[in-house]
Amino acid sequence: MRLGYGLFSLLVPVPFLFHYLEYHQIAGFAPLSIGVVIAILVGGVLAAWVDVKDLLKVFVLVTAVSVVLGAFFIPNDTGWFKPLERNTVLIGSSLLYLAGRSVVRLLVKKLI
Repeated sequence: MRLGYGLFSLLVPVPFLFHYLEYHQIAGFAPLSIGVVIAILVGGVLAAWVDVKDLLKVFVLVTAVSVVLGAFFIPNDTGWFKPLERNTVLIGSSLLYLAGRSVVRLLVKKLI
């Protein structure tokens, strides 16, 4: 299960995908929100069987991958990311994503 969590988290960098789709307006608001919620649920369920140390390692990797991908594919448009810059917004959304996955993880662990 640890491998599944790591692969899911690294192959689906949700913070980058969210901002990429939002910036380029590829998807509407509703499908984008549903996709993020599904990613949080799947990530949280897979994280229920992973140690906290491993969760934090994967979190740092996902955040780094999101920032690097953002540097290549999302322009640092100060009008769009006002008052923060692109990398700060990506790190902040990565923290929110981690918080959502952690809540789901705790709920799943209590149910098991």
